[in-house]
Amino acid sequence: MEGVSTVHKVIKSGSKEDEEADFTGVDVADLLKAVDPACLDDATAVVVTSGDGYATSYSVEEALEDDNVMLIFEQDGAALVPYEEGGRGPLRIVVMKDEFGNRSAMWVTKISIEK
Repeated sequence: MEGVSTVHKVIKSGSKEDEEADFTGVDVADLLKAVDPACLDDATAVVVTSGDGYATSYSVEEALEDDNVMLIFEQDGAALVPYEEGGRGPLRIVVMKDEFGNRSAMWVTKISIEK
């Protein structure tokens, strides 16, 4: 599939075991531009909301960096397990340039643009 990439990443944790995996997904910026090419014009942030109510945001500049803010649907070649089954999916955000996972989001339900 065009636009899909797999990136190896170690997500460090201060309180539990580090997570090392091959993450497969798409750049959030590419996804947004495919929906509306002008959606990031005059935008100030990309906001991600999770099914558990957690929300986080990324600057437009950060979201535009190649293979940085990625919407992940596979980990180590397998589809992410849904929240209802104790997993982190079916979709999650991983910030590839962050050493720790504190700005990543699991159980993603919404991606919006803040202007």
